[in-house]
Amino acid sequence: MERWAFRAALAVVVLAPLALGANRPWAWQALAAVFAVLCFVPQSGRARVPRGAAVLWLAALAWAAVQVFGLAPPVRPDLWAQAAEALGQPVPARAVLDADAAAAGLLRLLTWTVAFWLFLHWATSRRRAAVVVAAIGWAGVAWAAVALALLAAGDRLPFGEKVQHLGFATGPFPNRNTLALWLGMAACALAAAGVQRGVWRSVRRGWAWWLGAATLAAALAATQSRAGLVVAAVGLAVAVARLARPGWALAAVLAGGMLLVATPVSLRLAATALDPAAEPRLVVWATTLEGIARAPWTGIGLGAFPAAFAEVRPRALLQPWRYAHNSYLELAWELGVPTAVAVVAALAGIGWRLLRTGSTTAAAGLGALVAAGLHALVDFSPQVPAAALLLAVLLGSGCGRAGAVPRHPVPSADPPPRPAPPDPAPGPVPPG
Repeated sequence: MERWAFRAALAVVVLAPLALGANRPWAWQALAAVFAVLCFVPQSGRARVPRGAAVLWLAALAWAAVQVFGLAPPVRPDLWAQAAEALGQPVPARAVLDADAAAAGLLRLLTWTVAFWLFLHWATSRRRAAVVVAAIGWAGVAWAAVALALLAAGDRLPFGEKVQHLGFATGPFPNRNTLALWLGMAACALAAAGVQRGVWRSVRRGWAWWLGAATLAAALAATQSRAGLVVAAVGLAVAVARLARPGWALAAVLAGGMLLVATPVSLRLAATALDPAAEPRLVVWATTLEGIARAPWTGIGLGAFPAAFAEVRPRALLQPWRYAHNSYLELAWELGVPTAVAVVAALAGIGWRLLRTGSTTAAAGLGALVAAGLHALVDFSPQVPAAALLLAVLLGSGCGRAGAVPRHPVPSADPPPRPAPPDPAPGPVPPG
């Protein structure tokens, strides 16, 4: 039963990008349903849970639940009073601005938590941990090939026409940045799988791996996502550094150089310098900071950013914004600064656990965490369900290898003591 549950969960993880990165309600709700069922499957593995990170994460979940169930103080009492006056009838004050969005956000967080927990225990098996990184790495190669094929076949989506990000590889994702992040995290897993297979020892032996790595690099270049390329490179560099193979470091440097020379990314970076007057994200961030200052301790409710921002959106921004394009600021506005700090501290604690172990699976998780953490500074891609699920699985698998509890006592590395030599037999007594 556990074996089939493991296979089903891994299949869901690698297929999650198919429906626009599972960024539609029916898609992520299907993910939630699958992991809700799988969490009841008994686990044979035992892993040491990073307690500090677990306490902080569960505290953040508890506060989100308190908001959803109306146990927190009402947010924006003036807003509810205005609504009651406009409707001519009493309107009960709530602890969240958007109750449906808060419940949906809590459900997604619980789904990622269950995924982390399952793979934390499954990855205590060295064989299963190797299967996880290999499956994710080769899934990244497959999605990279799909993205290149869709771009070459008329710049389409798998199901329907594409109306945004024309001329850039997006694959099955809603935008090119999310594809770049997903492929960057998958590249960390592919590097770990390559080390486990020893492909650096012989090009002939590892030709398929090198071809897959080249496909990933080509798809990343085709996205032309500045943030995506940078965070993928940094995350992969961190993973390679933890893998500690000089040959791999050389390969990473060569691949990075080829990527910058062989694609127009370097020209794009040089031609598009950041202009504060022309960059709308700076306006969004400033407005978000003002919203945080109005409710710094409690927040306005998980998932309430679109509704709250629509109320205070500056006139310079013509289109509605559903995300702050900075996950940390958005989280601080929705759940409050203390809860946002707790979430970041929990992830930092997990990263510290991964950094302290020499496991290849942990190296993949650390690289993915660095890539997603950096990308969250400038974009919402880590919040897309398929990307968030992949990160949770890689972190859980890495922590599983870092905290695996051996099923049998580990023998001592010291040689057993040699028995003392027997006393010599007494010789004949000389005559006196």
